[in-house]
Amino acid sequence: MNEKFIKISTLHNDGRYKKYYNICFFISISDILKSYNVNISPRKLLKICKFKGKNGDMFDTDYHIDKDLLNILKILNIAIFIYPYCDKFRSINSQIYYKLCVENHKYTLIIPIVCYNNLHYEPIVNTNIPLIEEINAKNIYKNKYILCKYDTDRN
Repeated sequence: MNEKFIKISTLHNDGRYKKYYNICFFISISDILKSYNVNISPRKLLKICKFKGKNGDMFDTDYHIDKDLLNILKILNIAIFIYPYCDKFRSINSQIYYKLCVENHKYTLIIPIVCYNNLHYEPIVNTNIPLIEEINAKNIYKNKYILCKYDTDRN
């Protein structure tokens, strides 16, 4: 596999919102949506997504991905790409991600999120991340960084 490690910047959060904790995944989505003047609090996202975890549960893609979350992505017209953080390079591997989206849907927005050791999530900002596949979506986070179609001619 042709790995490409990319340095990233994130919008930091500590996973806490009011009396809730360990909801960094929903804070990440909320933070990016706010940058587009879509004000949905992390708590409201939890309710809309019918998140079944209790306050102390961490969001785990293996246990918490279900039709309720996918439905809200469709309603909000967003896709979420989760990139694993690589401690060795202090960056993400752009060619490994977990894609949360409704298949065969044209999105207005893609939200890239970094996952630190399967424990913490933060939205990625201020970097270029090439996509490995073609997907129709607007560039994100007020043009501070760009997602583009992966260019196979470069390799």
